[in-house]
Amino acid sequence: MQPSELRVALFSGNYNYVRDGANQALNRLVEYLLRQGVHVRVYSPTVENPAFPATGDVVDIPALPIPGRSEYRLPIALPARVRRDLAEFKRERKKSNNSIESPLFSPIASETDLREFIHCHGPSCFGARRSA
Repeated sequence: MQPSELRVALFSGNYNYVRDGANQALNRLVEYLLRQGVHVRVYSPTVENPAFPATGDVVDIPALPIPGRSEYRLPIALPARVRRDLAEFKRERKKSNNSIESPLFSPIASETDLREFIHCHGPSCFGARRSA
């Protein structure tokens, strides 16, 4: 399988709205994947004035400030527009007829049968849990 055949949906509780080492590493990872030709879509809360520019396409996830740490945001839902976007991402994968087997870390991924999937850091990461 070529990198250009891969599709990665990356979920983060903080992709670029507060500068920290973990999210800077995620942005570097996305930049590397994009340079290799991998299709990447990032799902994360966003703010009007982020700490640094996001690498790649970011789909906004609704979130509320975390009590006591208001600079961070807690994702609260996956609205229909996000589910539609994820479903379209899945259809694009099927059109390219690629599939790799890898562990799925979120019920969101299994709902859309996404195979190329990264679950990453954040205060809640959308209620994700490791699947058996």
